[in-house]
Amino acid sequence: SVPSYIQKFDIIEDGLGGLVLVGHAPEGREFIDSTGATEVVSSGGLTNAFVARIDPFGNFSWINMSGARSGAEAPYAFIGSAALLGQDEVVVGGEFQGTATFDNLILRSTNDTWDGFLGVIGLGGEYKWVTSLGGRGSDGVAKVASSKSGDIVVGGSFSGVGLGLSAGPT
Repeated sequence: SVPSYIQKFDIIEDGLGGLVLVGHAPEGREFIDSTGATEVVSSGGLTNAFVARIDPFGNFSWINMSGARSGAEAPYAFIGSAALLGQDEVVVGGEFQGTATFDNLILRSTNDTWDGFLGVIGLGGEYKWVTSLGGRGSDGVAKVASSKSGDIVVGGSFSGVGLGLSAGPT
């Protein structure tokens, strides 16, 4: 079971018999798998986004925390949705505020408001790409989906004018 302080927002099958769990958790919290093994994950923000792969036996293969790397960066990052993209990638969407780091990829929100993000993470646990979606107001990604041909569909909200959209890698 998942402790109550870990807010899980989506669970999907990964195409290899395992599961991918996404959500957010407070800094320095423990994840415990079916064997009782504990992994404490840390990235520096007050609440950070995570993507975790659970193998077919209920054990964590990996956990990737994203968000702030220090208190001076984004205090919050959330992942609200995930979808399988082919057999070996997962598309994720959520929101962040300030500066957020996804592995070595850095996003900065517009005017330090909430911005949405969209990213692709491999089943090895590494982000392949990530992009922000935002304008002058508060914006966020609530749901992602993918087609069999590899198209990505994003749903969410934005406020104000000038929602900035940029294409990920082709």
